[in-house]
Amino acid sequence: MSFASLSLPALRDALRSIGSGSVTLALDHAPGIALISLCNPRRHSSLSGKMMAELADAVDTLTRQSASLVGLVIAGSDDSKSFCAGLDLSAAKDHLLTPDAGIAFSRHMQDTLTRLSSLDILSVAAIKGACLGGGAELASACDFRCAEENSRIGFVQASMGVTPGWGGAQRVVELFGRHKALKLLTQGPLSATEALACGFVDAVGDKAMDVSLAYLQNSMVWGDKKVSPAAIKAMKELVVRQGGLEVEREVFGRFWGSEAHKKNPVFSLAAGAVAGSVESIVTYPTEYVKTRLQLQQSGKMYYKGPVDLLVGTVRHKGIFSLYRGLSAQIIGTAVKAGVRFLAYDSIADQLRDSSGKLTPGRSVLAGLGAGVIEAVIAVTPTETIKTKLIHDQNQPNPQYKGLIHGTRQIIKAEGLGGIYRGVVPVMLRQGANSAVRFSTYSTLKGWAQQYRSRQGAKDTDPLPSYMTFGIGAVAGIVTVYSTMPLDVVKTKMQSLRAKELYKGSLDCAIKVIRNDGVTALWHGATPRLARLIVSGGIVFTVYEEVMRVLDFAAGKT
Repeated sequence: MSFASLSLPALRDALRSIGSGSVTLALDHAPGIALISLCNPRRHSSLSGKMMAELADAVDTLTRQSASLVGLVIAGSDDSKSFCAGLDLSAAKDHLLTPDAGIAFSRHMQDTLTRLSSLDILSVAAIKGACLGGGAELASACDFRCAEENSRIGFVQASMGVTPGWGGAQRVVELFGRHKALKLLTQGPLSATEALACGFVDAVGDKAMDVSLAYLQNSMVWGDKKVSPAAIKAMKELVVRQGGLEVEREVFGRFWGSEAHKKNPVFSLAAGAVAGSVESIVTYPTEYVKTRLQLQQSGKMYYKGPVDLLVGTVRHKGIFSLYRGLSAQIIGTAVKAGVRFLAYDSIADQLRDSSGKLTPGRSVLAGLGAGVIEAVIAVTPTETIKTKLIHDQNQPNPQYKGLIHGTRQIIKAEGLGGIYRGVVPVMLRQGANSAVRFSTYSTLKGWAQQYRSRQGAKDTDPLPSYMTFGIGAVAGIVTVYSTMPLDVVKTKMQSLRAKELYKGSLDCAIKVIRNDGVTALWHGATPRLARLIVSGGIVFTVYEEVMRVLDFAAGKT
């Protein structure tokens, strides 16, 4: 048979009938790791024509299905004592020993090993026993090589009067340079220790498979951080493709803007909800005090300030009265914080510049959009119900028995519009709150990261929790004093008598200033300040920590 004129597919079909042995592929050998097993135990796993064809088949399958994989191990089968001793000469003697046949199967193996080395997953040759001739060329096509202590590794073609023909010589030059490559190609087989010393082998141990799996897993986990599979694939592409800085720039830009780099929206929602729940439980008494102070009417000041209200409430109604409306608050805060962080992260990802940075101005816009979305979906109905429950509790004859009963009665009496009363000031307040809070937090966080970088920390290192808490607290202080008037108007518009007292939000603001002075727009600032200092620290700290846990679980960091 003449092989010289055959196309690669036809050549592969022709090789299938030459010799015995087998190459098998297991896509689920370990989580995210596939295994190619070379089985020809009587011939030290040397490759017959049939095995060459099946190796090409395995590479085809890996090319199609690599999306679910991160790593690949190539090894001699369990019943073989060797990794691969090159070409199976006993199978080749009747078919592959002519110059034309040599060129043909060289072309086939060069194509197979080039595609193997170009896979977007990390590959390891698990070397045991003989790794000689073509076996060393196969190992050189892998990204890493791990060997058992009894291994013999070498390009022994020179001793047989031939040269490497499967691309191994070129790969060794790429790995070591011309001088070192020439020594490796002309010297005899090396022991595993010698191969480790010269750099051809990356690790040596008792069991090649165990060492190889451990080596792959160490490449995928750094300390307590998982390396993103998408990042590993992008790194592999960088070193495989030609084109130098231009290719690196193109791959970086594509990867930087990919979904793998953006925050997972489900994670943003979940982390925000957890952070909001924790925040509401810890800070609710201050929210109760703030709301009670804002609901006092001019000339009917029952309490002189937040401390007086707090002491009086506990004395007359018990400490648990400070948690009246808490169930609505927990549900509402979890939903609105989840929506807030989801909306902010989603909008921010769209507003980042070509380098992936979010400028302060765009952070303000992202926060504004997040606040408006949060106001419509979550804040207005939950805070209206909470405010009416607190207001009702302090009437001579309370109407509402609890959250569910109160919500039903409000909707029955006022319709769905009853729980959306004050939506305009809520949108203004939440938009302003989020714009100020997120932009302040992101700016201070950026400064803190720059400071830590100057102290020697890595850019990818997360901020310590105490630093995140402090930044969140400062962001809370700035938010309180810049948005308090909107909060006062919002609260009064959601009170039980709002329909009788005010024609709208602007009318409400005018009447507050006319009756109680401009400073009345900052009534309740002290308890709100206390709450937002604590809540700002809590919500950002919990959010960052939950996101870190979720990203780690997903293998993203």
